Formats: sequence, structure tokens, C-alpha cells
Amino acid sequence: MTLRPLIVPVFIPHQGCPHRCVYCNQHLVAEPAEGLPQKKEIRERIQWFLSAADRTRRDMEGAQVAFYGGNFTGLPHDDQLRLLGTVAPLISTGKIQSIRVSTRPDAISSKGMAALRDGGVTTVELGAQSMSNRVLHLSARGHTSEDT
Repeated sequence: MTLRPLIVPVFIPHQGCPHRCVYCNQHLVAEPAEGLPQKKEIRERIQWFLSAADRTRRDMEGAQVAFYGGNFTGLPHDDQLRLLGTVAPLISTGKIQSIRVSTRPDAISSKGMAALRDGGVTTVELGAQSMSNRVLHLSARGHTSEDT
């Protein structure tokens, strides 16, 4: 049996997102955040998941930290670098293989993607809930199908 790689979720509820659409109202599904998680909190969360995975013999070779619940590339650049930098030492030691982020189609740029790649990001989850401009408008998504 092949074990799936461990994904360590780090939540950044609604951070970096300028809209409140019907698809991801973080105020309904997550505890309100007073800001981004701090370095110590992120490191403790990662360590907890790594120890739990070790006890359950989960595959940690492809372990990945995932920043969920917000628009990662919509965060100020310094905040993105701080979050990626928190995980970087764990990537260099091999405890974590890579980083995954979620973002909006209208928050992507070539410069931003290069910074993500350089920061250890290998997976970008693009929130493309619809390709219908009418649906995107009615759901208050804040972008068009052309952005996607």
C-alpha cells in the first residue's frame, strides 16, 4: 500500500483576499484571525503534524506545508516572504519537501510566481470556482473567467 504524503495545513483565514464571496466565507468556516500566524505557532504546528505522522507511519518523504484559507499571493510581499521563510529551514533539513499555497486567478503575476518558486512552493491551488462570468458576478467572486 502506498501512503499519501503528509500535508501540514496552516490556516490564514481570509488574509489577502479583498472579497467575501459565497465560495469561501472564512468567517463561517474558520475561527476569526487577528492576523497571520506567527513563526513559533507555524513551527509548533508543523512539529505536531510531523510527530503524529511518524506515529501513524504516514509517508513523510513528500511532506508539504499548505497555506490555506486565504489568498496567499494577495498578501503583502513581505508577509509572503516571512511565511515562506518560516518553512525554509525545514525544507533545507529535509523535514518538509515543499510548500503549497492557494490563491485567486486575479492575484497571480510572473514576478510573484518566481518568488513562490524561489521560496519552496511547488503547488499553487488556483481558486477557479466557475468559468461563467454571470456565476462569478452573482457569487461576488471579484474576478472574471478571463482572469482565470
